[in-house]
Amino acid sequence: MSDVAEAGGVVVRSDDAGTLRFLVVTAKDNPTHWIFPKGHIERGESPDEAAVREVLEETGIQATPLTSLGTTRFSLNEDVIEVAFYLMRYCRSVGSGEGRSVRWCTYDEALALLSFEDIKALLRRSLVLFQTEQQGSAPHGDQTR
Repeated sequence: MSDVAEAGGVVVRSDDAGTLRFLVVTAKDNPTHWIFPKGHIERGESPDEAAVREVLEETGIQATPLTSLGTTRFSLNEDVIEVAFYLMRYCRSVGSGEGRSVRWCTYDEALALLSFEDIKALLRRSLVLFQTEQQGSAPHGDQTR
């Protein structure tokens, strides 16, 4: 058994109605599983750089990391995979990615669609962190009255 380091992103955007949407993709090894985009950290690459690259490669979406969501661990064949996940803000679509199925889901849709409990926990954490970040960046009204 060996440890494999990966990084990925939970990408969030608001649609025209202001509803938050989360980017999910099908897994490469099993297209019936829905996950967040992720992949190997390359030599000389930081985890957040790898997350940005992996999201772009897998989905054709450019996104900016906002904060770390922590790590998840799972076993695949003889390997233990540790994935550093980042909450990311959608910037723009620049291509088609790797041909995986890609969906922008509401929180409830993503929660129902995601295949693994640890990934669902990342979604729950992402919603809270993104809403907190949004409130912190909103302009504040005049508090002197």
